[in-house]
Order: sequence, then C-alpha cells, then structure tokens
Amino acid sequence: MDSINPARKRKAASGASVPPRVGDNDDPNAVVPANFSLADLNRLIDQRTEDLRAETLALTSRVDGLQRENVGLLLRCESLERSVQVLRGEGNWTYSAPDVPRSHWLDQGRDEDDAEEAENLIQSIKDNTYGLRSDDGDGVNVSCEIFVPSDNALDPHWEQLANAIQLSERISMLHMNNIQLDEHTLQRIEKSVRKKGITDFFLESNQFLGGEGVQFAIDVLKSNRTVEAFVWEGNSFHNTENACELVDVVLEHPSI
Repeated sequence: MDSINPARKRKAASGASVPPRVGDNDDPNAVVPANFSLADLNRLIDQRTEDLRAETLALTSRVDGLQRENVGLLLRCESLERSVQVLRGEGNWTYSAPDVPRSHWLDQGRDEDDAEEAENLIQSIKDNTYGLRSDDGDGVNVSCEIFVPSDNALDPHWEQLANAIQLSERISMLHMNNIQLDEHTLQRIEKSVRKKGITDFFLESNQFLGGEGVQFAIDVLKSNRTVEAFVWEGNSFHNTENACELVDVVLEHPSI
C-alpha cells in the first residue's frame, strides 16, 4: 500500500477549510467542502454583504449625481423657454415701462426726499436694464440711499429688468440694497436668474414682509451653485424655521 506523507496530508486538509472568496467561482452550483465550518460560512456571508453594500453605495452616488444633472438640465431648459417667450413678445425692444409722476409718491404721504429716492430707484433699474441689454456689464446692482418700500407702480420697471436678466448669458453679481420687493417681484426675478453663474449675491436692508425674502435667497442659491459670496444683512427672519432653512442651504452650498 502506498504511504501518504503526513505533511502533505495536513496541508491538503487545512487548504480545504479555507472558504472560497466571492467571485472566485461563478458557478452557483459549486459544492461546498464537507469540512466548511459555520465560521467559514459566516465570514463568506459578511464578505458578500460588504461587497453588496459597496456596490449599493456606488450606485446610490451615481443616481444622486444623475438626479443633480437632470435638475440642472431642466432649469436650463426652462430658462431657454422663458428667453424665447420674452423675445417673441418684444419685437424691436424699447424700455416701455411708464414714468411714475412725483405726485404718486407725495399723494401717499411721502416727503420730497422719499419721492426723489423712489425716482432714483427707477433710474437705477433703467440703468441696469440698459447695461444688460447693451452688453456693457454682467452684474445687477440696484441700491438706494434711503429705503424705498415696494409699490405696484414699480412693477413694469422690475419686469423690464427681469427680462433683461433672462436674456443675459451670465449675471456675475446680484446686489439689492435698501429696497423692498414683494413676493411677485421676487419670484419674477428669481426665475430670470436661474443658472446664470452668479458669484456675488447680496441682500441688504430689504425689510421683507414675511418669509418671501428667505425663500428668494434659498431658490437663488440652489439654482446658482457658483455663488462664492453671500450677504444677508439688515434683514430679519419671519420665524426660526426660515432661519434654519437658509442656514442649511448655505452650509451645503459647494462654493460659499
């Protein structure tokens, strides 16, 4: 009878107890060795679980990335559609917003200084609109020395500015200081600045009436991931929830 080398026998026995690594054998009908222990099986299950977890995380990350890309493309398509609508409605463009007589402000009980500042605001809106239309600049800076509250008479002028922003390839800066904008005007401007590559975004002393100012800031920051400097100064929060929402958006912003 042939003799068996004891060392070879021990080596063969110990090798049979090593669990196969997942992926080493793609045959689902592979026979598990008889001496495959429960500990070996548990290690194999743990290994497979870790592999599946890694694959799931990779797929989840990829899905999140595709979702962000999809949102960006949708915003861009919406912006292009609005631009087409603006161009269709304009023909040969002229600044068509009507002048607001000084008496409009005085009849509301405002003094001469307030009326003059309201006229200065209208001129600032005009200057920014013409600047964007003539490609002389890519920023929007509408500021007043004295606070000017929102007024329906200003709506046509804000519309002119929003349309000019909409048709601009890029808006590097959006700065509004000492002026109050109502919810309708904020929504109009927010739509026009989507995906415009804003880097500086300043809202100062606007005295928003409620949470519309916070929502405006949140929406602009979400659609412009390029913002590097954001200022919220002299503006109160409508409630604690508004404050937390804005803080969260700033903290998760990739560039601020």
